[in-house]
Amino acid sequence: MNIKELDALLQKEEDIETLQRLTGMSVNDLNVPFDDRKIPKVSRELLFQEGNIIIRKHRRYAPVRTHTHDFVEMNYVYSGKCIQMINDERIELSAGDILLIDRDAPHSIEDTEKDDIILNVLLKEETIMTDLISNLANSNNLVTQFMLLASKENEQHDRYLIFANSSSDVLTGLLNNLFCVYFSEYSFKKKALNLYLSLILIELTNILEKNNLESIDKDVNHEVVSILAYIDHHYNSVSLDDLSKIFGYNKSYLSLKLKKETGSSFKDLLNRKKINVAKELLKDTNMSVEEIALSVGYNEPSSFFKLFKKYTHMTPREFR
Repeated sequence: MNIKELDALLQKEEDIETLQRLTGMSVNDLNVPFDDRKIPKVSRELLFQEGNIIIRKHRRYAPVRTHTHDFVEMNYVYSGKCIQMINDERIELSAGDILLIDRDAPHSIEDTEKDDIILNVLLKEETIMTDLISNLANSNNLVTQFMLLASKENEQHDRYLIFANSSSDVLTGLLNNLFCVYFSEYSFKKKALNLYLSLILIELTNILEKNNLESIDKDVNHEVVSILAYIDHHYNSVSLDDLSKIFGYNKSYLSLKLKKETGSSFKDLLNRKKINVAKELLKDTNMSVEEIALSVGYNEPSSFFKLFKKYTHMTPREFR
């Protein structure tokens, strides 16, 4: 399959899309229990019958109600726009934007039109996520850690990460090749999909870092990377007051900005960084738990114990 054939395939109206366009009603072909009182979870068994990596075109002309799933999802806006609600926050995406959604993050999608073509890349096994970004795993950088956390079982899974205006010739080429391989007969398809996804994630990280270095204004997405990098290097002493003064923002505005752009609060970002460093110290040193608590910025060991168990579901000594 070439790019022209891929475009024709994506533009073609599927039978379910025709029905949704004519009725204005969403076709629930996965039998998601939307009528239940609690937020329903999409069944992975129905989706992953042909492998651990599934790519689906989002069906146009109808909204998708709030749901969760126990796999990682990457949304790519091939053309048009996409408006989603994630954790009750409205996210507007346009052509070229990419959205990574963690497991168990409740989200919905508003009504889409003819030109709104979104491709959903679904990753079944948590180990796939780890393998895909193994080249990034040696760093504690918060941007790459965000993706790594999605592969961890004992983590809070309600985050998302937006790569807005991230289009580049390299990234577009990788994405198109990924889709062409998936939608055609291709030898060693599984291996090829894993390799392309790995390269795509690496390229996304490179774009974030490059934009951060080259940015000379206060572009929202670029500056957030700088803020995350500052937290990354000053995790044991930085406060929200410090960040607001350094980056010239009102404290309340900065808090909202971080939450909007990363899906996590300043406190959550900071605590996760501290816990990640503490886990390394527990594994690689003979420092006492009390010494580790102090070194990562907790003056009260009891506070460290409580947060460590919250984020890992075990005590520091059990982890060690």
